[in-house]
Amino acid sequence: MNKELADALYVWNARASAALFELIHHFEVLLRNTIVRVLETVPPQKNGIPGTPWIQQSAQVFDVVRRLKTRQ
Repeated sequence: MNKELADALYVWNARASAALFELIHHFEVLLRNTIVRVLETVPPQKNGIPGTPWIQQSAQVFDVVRRLKTRQ
């Protein structure tokens, strides 16, 4: 393989990768926002899924929100 073709393929690969990362980024944001919207409609449950913000450390979250509101 000659150097010019190798360089051209390298540049093409970098551009294709950059384009895919932008697409993946947009998909990730849309998916995350959709998940959050759906989770917001689910009321907190004592035996909910571990790791949900309503179960684990919710007291700390509410404390931070309260402190931020008092700073305004």
